[in-house]
Amino acid sequence: FHSPPLNDAEFEAKPMILLVGQYSTGKTTLIKYLLESDYPGIRIFPEPSTDRFISVMFGEHESIIPGNAL
Repeated sequence: FHSPPLNDAEFEAKPMILLVGQYSTGKTTLIKYLLESDYPGIRIFPEPSTDRFISVMFGEHESIIPGNAL
């Protein structure tokens, strides 16, 4: 296993965390708990809702950016 050396930008960038798992196991509930609030685009259903992903980031105002635009 080999990875290239890290540059300064990688040390200064805000971290990103990927949360994955089986459906209906509490991923959205965990995010709501950590944020202490709902977030734009939140969807909780009894059946699987795996047709998209959400990126939650800090900002001055709430907005929704489609995942395919990231």
